[in-house]
Amino acid sequence: MPLRSAILTNPHSNRNRRHLPRLRAQLALHGDIRHIETASLEDLPAAVETLLADGVELLGINGGDGTVHLVLTALLRASAGQPLPALALLPGGTTSMSARGINGGAVPFDRALDALLHTMTIVPPMQQRYLLKVHAPGSDAQLGLCLGMGAIVSGVEYCHERIYSLGLRDEWAAGAALLRAGWGIARREPVFADGVPLDLAIDGERHSAKASIFLVTVLDELILGIRPFWGVGTDPLRITLVREHATRFLRSFPDFLRGRADPHLTESAGYLSRRGSHVDIRSQGPYTIDGEIYHSKTGEIRVDAFGPVAMIPLGNRP
Repeated sequence: MPLRSAILTNPHSNRNRRHLPRLRAQLALHGDIRHIETASLEDLPAAVETLLADGVELLGINGGDGTVHLVLTALLRASAGQPLPALALLPGGTTSMSARGINGGAVPFDRALDALLHTMTIVPPMQQRYLLKVHAPGSDAQLGLCLGMGAIVSGVEYCHERIYSLGLRDEWAAGAALLRAGWGIARREPVFADGVPLDLAIDGERHSAKASIFLVTVLDELILGIRPFWGVGTDPLRITLVREHATRFLRSFPDFLRGRADPHLTESAGYLSRRGSHVDIRSQGPYTIDGEIYHSKTGEIRVDAFGPVAMIPLGNRP
C-alpha cells in the first residue's frame, strides 16, 4: 500500500513563488496527499507536530536549505525518539543545496514534483541516509545536512548583503559568494582569510588550527556540484579544514572544489580532509547550519551522524 503522505511547503521561498500554482493544481488531483503551507517559518514546528500526529509516513519538504534544516529540527523534537517518517526534498528555495545532495544532482522543480507525486502512489524505493545532529550546550539539538565555519559564514553573510540585492538568486548566487570568498582568502582579505581558532576532535583525533574554511557534511556534493572533501573511509561525516594562509590556495582552489587532493592538498600545506562519525569543536566563532547562522553559548559544539533516515531521491525519473 502507498504510504500516508504529506507535503510541507514554505510558500515564501524563492522558487515556490513561481511554482505554487502548479503544485496546488497537481495536489487538487491527489486528495489523499495532505498539503500544509506555513504562513511563516515560526509555524513550521506546529505543522510538523500536526503531521506526525496524523501518522504521516512520507513527508515531502518543499523549500530551501533553511526550511529543510528547520523542518528536520522540528521533526527531531516532535518525534521524541521515535523513527522519523521517510523524507523527500523538493528544490523550492533560493538555494536548494540539500535537495541537490539528496536527489543526486540538480533536478528541476517540475520534474522533482512529478517524481514525488509518483512515489506517493506506490511503495517507493528508499535510500538510508545520515543527517547531522548538532548540539551546543545550552541550546536544543538541531538536525541539518551541512555545518560550516570561517569563510563559509562570511560567504553566507556576503550573499545576503551583496549578492541578493543584485537580483541574483538560486545556486548561482551562492556560487558567486563562494568564488568571492575564495578570492578573498587568496588575497588574504581579513573578512574572508582570517582564520577562526578551532580545537577539533574527529573521532578522538585532535587538531588545533586557525581555520579559513571548516565544514562538516553528510552530502555527496554541495552547491553547483562541488565536492570539497577527499578523506577516505565509509563513515557518514565528511570533514574538511583549510588552515589560515594555506599554501598555493589560489592555484589549488579548483582542485579543492573537486576534492582532488594530489599533489597540492596536503596536510603540511594546510589542507585536511577526513571521514568520521562525530566531531567535537571548541571555538568562539559563529557557525552555519544549512545557511542559518548560530553562535554557541559556551564555545562548544558536538556534531554526530544521526540516523540512518529513509530518504527518497527525486532525480531518478525522466
